[in-house]
Amino acid sequence: MKGRGRWQWQVLIVVLLGATMSALDITIVNIALPTIKGEFHTSLELVEWVSMAYMIVLALALPVVGRLADIFGRSRLYNIGFGIFIVGSALCGLTPGILTLVLARCL
Repeated sequence: MKGRGRWQWQVLIVVLLGATMSALDITIVNIALPTIKGEFHTSLELVEWVSMAYMIVLALALPVVGRLADIFGRSRLYNIGFGIFIVGSALCGLTPGILTLVLARCL
């Protein structure tokens, strides 16, 4: 029983880390929007899609991924999700233009 309690705390910490990263990723980009607008020399309307794309895809994907997690296992889907998050974040950092940034945020 001693090992099980430790394992549960590790799972809780990983899940809380993921939830914190998701909330942070949704909100922190709002601070950078003026800089993104200036860097890519684009309109505010287009730059707002950097935030909106992430939130729309997240809202649409949650029920689907939740069902897939029921079928294939929560741990497996959670790890895949972290991998996709890392790839998407890297692409956001390497993007050459505003449209590719919006697409990378969708990932």
